[in-house]
Amino acid sequence: MKAYFSKKYLPNMLTISRIVLSPIIYLLFSMGKDSVDKIAAIIFILASVTDILDGMIARRMDLASNFGKVVDPIADKLLMFSVLLPFVERGIITSFVLYVIFFRDMVVMALRNLAASKGTTLGSDMSGKVKTFVLFMSVCIYPFGYVKFALYGFYLGALISVFSGVDYLIKYSKFLSGGGNVQ
Repeated sequence: MKAYFSKKYLPNMLTISRIVLSPIIYLLFSMGKDSVDKIAAIIFILASVTDILDGMIARRMDLASNFGKVVDPIADKLLMFSVLLPFVERGIITSFVLYVIFFRDMVVMALRNLAASKGTTLGSDMSGKVKTFVLFMSVCIYPFGYVKFALYGFYLGALISVFSGVDYLIKYSKFLSGGGNVQ
């Protein structure tokens, strides 16, 4: 019997699992029921763990792939927006929060794609990681009764998104203008 699973595909399979779980999380959060929100949050946490694992496995086992480099950031955005969109639809957060985070993420993805087209990789910066962590914690605590803290977290995440996006543009402006390498 031929083995259809190979460890070399594990990071990519974890990435794909986030893509598969994102619409499920969206549908669950869209229902607007407290008990279902808790289930959605748990699935969100599990899906978020795959984001940590796929990168860690790819680096430690030297399994990084072009597929992973392209699809992983997309899977990350799908996962986060699978929560933010139903929260906007339910009136939990304003569309402004969604737009700010979405705009920042698209700008950063565009910069990374531009850099990749020139043979350069733009890594993650600390402000982007902080933004992701704040939003992750907000999603996780909201269904468990920490509504006020979660709401502050969503707005703080949007604020950090602005800072992070501007930081990215400043940091890589010399590269964007064609005047130098990424430092």
